[in-house]
Amino acid sequence: SSTPPPSCSSPGGSLVPHEFRDRLSELPFWPRCLSREEAARYVGVSVAVFEAEVRNGIWPLGRARGAKGGRLTWDRLALDAAEDRRSGLAAEPSVSLAPDPDVLAWETRLNAANHDDRSQRRLVSAR
Repeated sequence: SSTPPPSCSSPGGSLVPHEFRDRLSELPFWPRCLSREEAARYVGVSVAVFEAEVRNGIWPLGRARGAKGGRLTWDRLALDAAEDRRSGLAAEPSVSLAPDPDVLAWETRLNAANHDDRSQRRLVSAR
């Protein structure tokens, strides 16, 4: 095997730049607007933990999207900003990230309706 050029080698056996770049290309592409599952994965927790942390105001609320507002998405940059504030890299926001009870009620109804729709489709397809 050939030795990398001096400009690419690093002492102590750490990754040389081209190897580091290759590793970065293996990371997922994160779109700006993330689904609940993607947002949970992005911040490194399960969906259940993510939902609890959203309810507790750790993460911002999802935004209703779509023609009927039936899909919630999270802005990746807002998640980054929330983590920056938590880690002390940025100032605290002037507004609370605590969830609005009306939004929580809407989200609960939406989740129940989606569950009912899936259950109904299963019943119809089983017939």
